[in-house]
Amino acid sequence: MKRILCALLALLLLTGAGLAEASGNLLGLRLLAGMTDGTQNAAISPLSLQMALSLAREGAAGETRAELDALLAGDEINLEALLANARYADSYAWEGADAVAPGLQYANAAFVAPGVEILPEYKARVDAEWFPLDEDVETINAWARENTNSLIDKLLENPLPLDMALCLVNALSLEAKWEQQFLEEDTYSGAFFAPEGETEADFMYAESDFLYGERDGAQLACLPYEGTTLAMYVILPEVGGVPAALEALAREGTAYFADMNYDSEVHLSLPKFSLSYGGSLMDGLKAQGMQIATGADADFSAMCANAPLYISNVIQNVRIDVDEKGTSAAAVTALWMCGAAMPEEEPEFVEMKVNRPFIIVIADLDSKAIAFAAVVAEV
Repeated sequence: MKRILCALLALLLLTGAGLAEASGNLLGLRLLAGMTDGTQNAAISPLSLQMALSLAREGAAGETRAELDALLAGDEINLEALLANARYADSYAWEGADAVAPGLQYANAAFVAPGVEILPEYKARVDAEWFPLDEDVETINAWARENTNSLIDKLLENPLPLDMALCLVNALSLEAKWEQQFLEEDTYSGAFFAPEGETEADFMYAESDFLYGERDGAQLACLPYEGTTLAMYVILPEVGGVPAALEALAREGTAYFADMNYDSEVHLSLPKFSLSYGGSLMDGLKAQGMQIATGADADFSAMCANAPLYISNVIQNVRIDVDEKGTSAAAVTALWMCGAAMPEEEPEFVEMKVNRPFIIVIADLDSKAIAFAAVVAEV
């Protein structure tokens, strides 16, 4: 059964049946932990980042390949196995996209500058659409809009770097309804205690036997989506507890949710929200060990025959919308490659009022891959 988890930190998690914890999950969570101290909103798509980095890894050789392997290894899922196991879901994808699970689609694209010769062997190995790289970013932005149901309106700004040789892009998009939808007539206005002060928010309300747990002073709840293996986990830490909860989540991955049960009826108040977040991930990736691939010693000779390439920037934009009916979410990750010049007794019910900063994780319960993660400090 699918579940969703909400808390000060919002996370979208995707997983595939029979797989270990997804590679990319822990990397994405570590990056998220570095984006916020719990007093600002932040969001990431670990799965979209993993897919984009995997496109580059397929063209890497030598120490560069080993570095990218290490960056993506030791986490929670095997991407190739996840995509192979998810082929059954392709009928749920719109034209031009592939499905990871019902309701969750992805697409890859490569934009190539004039004069850059991409090896046919590399093109055969990667699942991507191929386009010429124009001087105007609108070509890339239009592709991003088309492959995210217009949730991501703009990814890049003009002008593009003059030495950009290749832009590898992944788009990930979710449209999912709650298995148990919130009734609009039960939605009420109430106080949300943001770090900068009290604000008014619209709270959805439900009383149900949600998967529930408590640990380290935080409440955890899981809300399944209809007709899919995806769910949202909501994590509500104690006041000021978002950084500690995020640190534990980044260390443990989906094991963080291991001790949840159906022993209590949950009276859940969850704010409706729309969250957008974006920017460069390069500083965080370098801190996590991506060094050779970003400099003059990078070796992408398995991708390009006539130009020494290196990773110049990695940008990701994320949007997550949550209301009574379900969740719409999207992420686009662009990887720029330039030419080198370089237990107590349970009560009868528990109340979980998400009226302060919280975390959400959206995941596929079978494979344990994380698709999106976010901290919601303001609504």
